[in-house]
Parts: sequence; C-alpha cells; structure tokens
Amino acid sequence: MAWPDLVEAAHAAFLSAWGIPATLAPQSGSGPFSITGIIKNPGMEEQNVPGGAAGTGVLRFWIDTNSPQFLTVPLPQSGDTITVNGIAYTVGVPDVDIEGGATLKLRKVG
Repeated sequence: MAWPDLVEAAHAAFLSAWGIPATLAPQSGSGPFSITGIIKNPGMEEQNVPGGAAGTGVLRFWIDTNSPQFLTVPLPQSGDTITVNGIAYTVGVPDVDIEGGATLKLRKVG
C-alpha cells in the first residue's frame, strides 16, 4: 500500500473512532453542510473553562480535507461558521498540513 493510501486509511479510522458531527455555514450562504471532525486536545488558551457554565470559548477542530465529504462540500474558510455540539464558532485561518488534514482554530461566536 502506498503512503498516501496509508495516510487516508489512518484519517478515516481516526474520524470513525473520534469524529463528531458539526455544521459548516460558509460566508457565501451556500450551506449549511454536515461535516465531521475531531476536537484536538489540549485546547488553546481561553478565557472560559472547558465544561464551565460559559462553555468552551476556543476549539481546535481537525478535518480531513481529502475526505469524500469535501467532494460536495466546500472546505471551511476563515470567517465561516461551524457549529459543534450546538455552539457556533467562527473559523480562523485554517492550518493545512501536507498530508491532507487541516486544523481549524474556532472561536465562540458572541
């Protein structure tokens, strides 16, 4: 099996095991779309304590940009909104890696 195939198999396994559903609402108004990603730990420094009354203010959300879901859904861009566990977040600048993954830095709306 070639390296890209191994990476894609690993990404699919990670998303299957730890992936959570989210909703992507692009600024263009072309959504909303269902996507799957993984909340990365540790979280970024934030003002709100995770699990506290105010909820999590900042998340790092990993997605597989080569996933079949992105054949019909646009990749998240800076300024888009992603809703995770019922909480809306604004996407910062995506941090894309060479293996087809991207970490989205999300900041709670409001």
